[in-house]
Amino acid sequence: MEELASRWQEFGRATQAHTRLTGQLDEQRPRRDRLLAEGQTARERLDRSQAHFESVSALIERSRAVRSESVVRLREALKQDEPCPVCGGLDHPWRQRPPAHSRGGPAGRLGAGGSAPTRRARSTRDAAQKRRDELVGDYRGVERSLKQLDADLETAEQRLENARQALAGHPLHGSSPPSTRPSATAGCRPSASRARRSATDSARHWTS
Repeated sequence: MEELASRWQEFGRATQAHTRLTGQLDEQRPRRDRLLAEGQTARERLDRSQAHFESVSALIERSRAVRSESVVRLREALKQDEPCPVCGGLDHPWRQRPPAHSRGGPAGRLGAGGSAPTRRARSTRDAAQKRRDELVGDYRGVERSLKQLDADLETAEQRLENARQALAGHPLHGSSPPSTRPSATAGCRPSASRARRSATDSARHWTS
């Protein structure tokens, strides 16, 4: 009788372990799906903000180049004792000795990407990059957890089946314990593997 009781206890423990792991998998899968959706959205936002940053930077660079060329042409057109078309002055001290542009000047700020539009575009791009990186880390953590849970569940299923067979094989046991491989359980593992492969394929774009 003690041997039979021991086998029943093992069957009960194996059942509890199997149920616990199944519950953990059921909790993690929706989280993975949520991260997949959020990650795709984050990647799209990052792509848009990167494109906007590059567009603003190119526009600022073109503006800087045009402004510099205009200033050079204006300076070369200045004539002694003739008023400047901008300020009206008759002295043109920069005509012969043009000032060197520093990085702190208007042209320097534009060329260095220091304009307000550029800073805003860069800040938006950096925030999008940070959010995407956070989601990548969360998603990879969930994937590792799911992979480990799948392996643990496979071990638990084998343990449960062994416990069922041991219990059914005891001479004092009158009836077979419930089957540990119902159709739902037998069909879920291939389905779970397919779902994991599908999720990996979906995540490949936004996690790269």
